[in-house]
Amino acid sequence: MLLGKPQAPPPCYRVALVTWLGVLLTLPILEYLLVPLLSEFPVLLQQLIITGFSVVLLAYFVIPHLTQLFYKWLYSSL
Repeated sequence: MLLGKPQAPPPCYRVALVTWLGVLLTLPILEYLLVPLLSEFPVLLQQLIITGFSVVLLAYFVIPHLTQLFYKWLYSSL
């Protein structure tokens, strides 16, 4: 990206695929780690806690790393 020249956002389908990959990697790990600890809670509360952790991890850690990893593909022209 050149300084002073804004870059167009990547196509929505590419952003969706990278986001899906992040969710696919994050949710099973969180479920594996948290479900045994949350087994006494109702299922809805378990889901609220797990998805809450998932959103925070995705927003601050997973998606930024995946964006760097797939930067050339995300911003390449068709």
